[in-house]
Amino acid sequence: MRHLISIMLFGFLGSFSLAQDQPRMRLEDKLRIKEAMDIAEAYGDDLWAGFNEVPFTLLLVMDSIEYLIHHPSPSVDFISLGVDPMLGAEVFHRARVFPPQLLATFPAVEGQSTIVVGTPENTGKRSAEWILTVLHEHFHQYQSAAPDHYRMVDSLDLSGGDRTGMWMLNYPFPYQDERVLSHYANYMAALAAAVKDRGTALLSGYKEARERFKSALDEKDYRYFSFQLWQEGLARYTEYRFADLVSDRSLPQDLPDDGTTYTDVRDELIASAAGIESCDLAVTQRACFYEVGLAEGLLLDRLAPEWREQYLRRKFFVEQYMPE
Repeated sequence: MRHLISIMLFGFLGSFSLAQDQPRMRLEDKLRIKEAMDIAEAYGDDLWAGFNEVPFTLLLVMDSIEYLIHHPSPSVDFISLGVDPMLGAEVFHRARVFPPQLLATFPAVEGQSTIVVGTPENTGKRSAEWILTVLHEHFHQYQSAAPDHYRMVDSLDLSGGDRTGMWMLNYPFPYQDERVLSHYANYMAALAAAVKDRGTALLSGYKEARERFKSALDEKDYRYFSFQLWQEGLARYTEYRFADLVSDRSLPQDLPDDGTTYTDVRDELIASAAGIESCDLAVTQRACFYEVGLAEGLLLDRLAPEWREQYLRRKFFVEQYMPE
């Protein structure tokens, strides 16, 4: 009997030790992820039809560990931590593979479109900003879930044979071309004025300036610009729309207080759209297109309120949504 008790005690202590060795997600990380998912659930389908039909698969990258959530079939290097009651999903972990500063969405695990995101501390984002950025990334999952998405992207003929997707970041756009920069500056001045104007008096100037900028680019470069506005710029616009929808919502009370609110982020985003002229294309390059797309989205909201219904049907050229 004493021998049996010893075996049972050893087994119990071994199980206890193993449980103690299991990593655990921080409460604040779970709260932020749940908040992003709750906001999507409450508002996503009203903003974009079918938004909540897309899996919210997310890989949280810590300093030495990665946590995977809402993945249907993780690769064999992931170990289950069981279903988390707060997240309502099974959580898996593995040793860190991706950089802890990453903020991206791509087929990171077994071909599944996955938000790969570092913590607010490692990505330099405040809580409300981080939550809205996760919603920005979920919008990329929404884009890529369309059945024809990858075929349509390939049809743009912009990759130059690159199958990694890095062409989206490294495409040789003429950021230093003086003629392009001159027409871009005029386009940005006209776009900013049209966004600020509550009427339509400035629209003709905006459309003319946009056409002149288009004429300064060759056809392929304009396809790249348009694709960036459609993909990244309207994802930034989606951040703004979510921020506006939850502007009177408080952050989860158990989050560390970093002084941020959804209203703060909304106001910063609207200021970036109104001040689009200050984004120096020669210096900031592709990142400017995020703000251009945000401004174009805001203009579309005023001129063609139903434009989002066309988004997945008429791809890559946002001027298609503008009324004549």
